[in-house]
Amino acid sequence: MTQLNEFLEKLVGILKRKFERIDVRLTRLDERLRLLESRLTTLETKTSNVNVKEEILKELE
Repeated sequence: MTQLNEFLEKLVGILKRKFERIDVRLTRLDERLRLLESRLTTLETKTSNVNVKEEILKELE
């Protein structure tokens, strides 16, 4: 029974470390995703501004 407990404790320790690493990776991916979403929003805004400027220039011609 002691060997089984030791084995299970080691297994739990290994699994905890694995899940901690996965959690760190997911956190990093989440941060990258937020940064990309922010950049995309900025690009969409710039594109919209360019489109508006083009429309105004067409109307002025």
